Amino acid sequence: MATAIAREHVIERVTERLLAEGVVDELVTRVLSGPELERLTATTLEGPAVERLVARVLDSPGMERLITQVIDSHLLDAAVERLLAGEALWAAVDQIAQSPSVTEAITQQGFGFADQVAGEIGQRSRRLDARLERAARRMLHRHAAPGDTAPEPAP
Repeated sequence: MATAIAREHVIERVTERLLAEGVVDELVTRVLSGPELERLTATTLEGPAVERLVARVLDSPGMERLITQVIDSHLLDAAVERLLAGEALWAAVDQIAQSPSVTEAITQQGFGFADQVAGEIGQRSRRLDARLERAARRMLHRHAAPGDTAPEPAP
């Protein structure tokens, strides 16, 4: 027990002396300006401990409350407003809109719509032709021509 107390006393005196003489300041300055800090940071960030910590933080109720507060605050509105006012967003939109895949998709959609409209117009045109032909035959008191299979239009 006496040895442990004596050891603590020696450590305390050495620490006080190192602090008083600026050795700790020099050591911290060297670590912060040297490659050691970068290596230590990279090793820490690439390790599984950071992944576990981030997972815990993201799954915490506190993070959920924080995100809810951010969404409900004016901060998100201001960020969106700033994003919409900036040129970078519109440059990205222009680039996306002019990309070959997007223009091809729009063209295909346009063709599909045009085909749909043309089909509807053709169907209505055939119905109108059939009505006009039946009306003309009634006016001239003629029977339907053989092979005339024009369907009666739906009411």
